[in-house]
Amino acid sequence: MIPINNWQDLQDAGLDLTETYVMQKDLLSTDPDYIGIGDDFTPLGHAAGASFSYFTGSFDANGHKIEGLIINKPGDSRVGLFAGVGNNASITLPDLDGGSVTASSDVGAYVGFAGQSSSITYTISGGVSSATVTSAAGKAGGCIGVARYNGVISDMGSSGNVTATSGSTVGGLIGTTQNNVMQVSRCFATGDVAGVSTVGGLIGLMGVGTFTDLFSAGNVTSSQNASANLTASGVASAPSSLGTGVIQNVYAVGQVNAPPLATVGGLIAALGSAFTVTSSYWDTQTTGQATSAGGTGKTTAEMYQQTTFAGWDFTPETGVWQIDEGNDYPELQWADTGIPVPDIKGLNRGAEAESVIVAGGFTVGPATAVASSEYSVGKVVSQNPAAGSSAAEGSLISYSYRAPLTPEQVVPDAADAAIASGVIIDTQVQGRSDAT
Repeated sequence: MIPINNWQDLQDAGLDLTETYVMQKDLLSTDPDYIGIGDDFTPLGHAAGASFSYFTGSFDANGHKIEGLIINKPGDSRVGLFAGVGNNASITLPDLDGGSVTASSDVGAYVGFAGQSSSITYTISGGVSSATVTSAAGKAGGCIGVARYNGVISDMGSSGNVTATSGSTVGGLIGTTQNNVMQVSRCFATGDVAGVSTVGGLIGLMGVGTFTDLFSAGNVTSSQNASANLTASGVASAPSSLGTGVIQNVYAVGQVNAPPLATVGGLIAALGSAFTVTSSYWDTQTTGQATSAGGTGKTTAEMYQQTTFAGWDFTPETGVWQIDEGNDYPELQWADTGIPVPDIKGLNRGAEAESVIVAGGFTVGPATAVASSEYSVGKVVSQNPAAGSSAAEGSLISYSYRAPLTPEQVVPDAADAAIASGVIIDTQVQGRSDAT
C-alpha cells in the first residue's frame, strides 16, 4: 500500500497505475504543494493528445476530499482525475470540492474513459464532485466522460455544471455508456447540463445495462437533437440488437430546454424496444415537459409524496431512499450529509442556546446539569453532535451546562471561617456587623 499524504503523492500515483493507493488526509488548496500541482494537475495515466494508460490498481480515498483540483487540457481527450480506468480496477473516490476540468472530449471530473476489456469488470464508487466540466467536442459527464463494458458504478454524485460547446453526448453524471452490461446505481446529478445534442441530466447517451435508483435535478439545455434528463441510446439504429436494458426507480425534476424540432422528454427523450422502464417518474411542472418516451409524469405535489414511488426502498437508515414528505423530493440516504451543527458552547442554557439550535434547523434535545470548571454557572459546556459536524436536518442536539454549586462545594469566605472557629473579627476591617 502506498499512502497519499500530499499533492505530490497524488500526482506520483500516475507513475505506477497498478499499485494500491490510500489517501491519508484531505488535499487542500491551502497546502504548501498545491501551487504547481493541484492547480495544474496531470490526469493519472494521461499523455498528450488522445493517448493514455488505464489505471488497473486500487485507489481508496479513505473518507478524504480533494479541494480545488484544476485540470486544464483543452486540446486533449481522456481527461479527469483518472485519464482511464481499466481491468480489475477498484476505486473509491474522494469528494471533489470545487475546481474545474477542461478538455476536448471524453472528459469527466473523476474519469475520462472507463472500460478496457469487454470480459473484465471494474468498479468505481463513492464521491460527490462540485467541479465544473467543460468540453469542446462532447462525450462529457459530471463524473465520467465515457463508461463502457462491464463497469459497476455506484454511490456517486455530481453537483457541478457540465458544458460542451460542440459535439454530442453530454450528461450530468456520465456522458455516454457503451457496450456490454453496464451497472449504474444509487447515483445523482444536480448541476446544469448544456450541449449541442444528445444531452441528459444524468446520462447523455445510454447503452445497454441496468440503471437503478438514480435522480437528476439540474436544468438541461440542448441546441439540437435529443434533450432530456435521461436519454436511452441507439434509438435510430435498432437498439434491440444491443440486448436488454433496464431503467428502474429513476426520477427527473430539472427543466428541459430544446428547440421546437428536437426530440425531448421529461425523463427520456427516445427509447428503443430493448429497454424497459419501471417505477420511474418526472415532474411535469418543473421539467416543463408533458411527455416522455418512458416513465410516468407527476405533479410537484405528487412527487413530494412517498406513495408516488411504490416499490422503492424507503427503509429508515438501511434502505436506499428517504423523503421529507410534503416538502421535498426523495433523496438517496447515502448522499444525505446533513447540515452544519451550530456552536452553542458558552451560551446560556435555555432560551439563548435553544434558539440557536432551532434557528440552525435542529430540534432541542435533553439538557443535563454537570459539574464543570469551564464557563460560568448556567453556561453550555458541551453538546452532541459536536459543533461544525453535520447531522440530519431536524435531528436532536442535546447539551450539558454547568450546574450551580451545592453548599458543600462553596468554600466559606475568611469571615465565615473565622466565626465558625470562634475567632473575633475586627468589624472595621471586615466591614461586618455580625461579628461577636
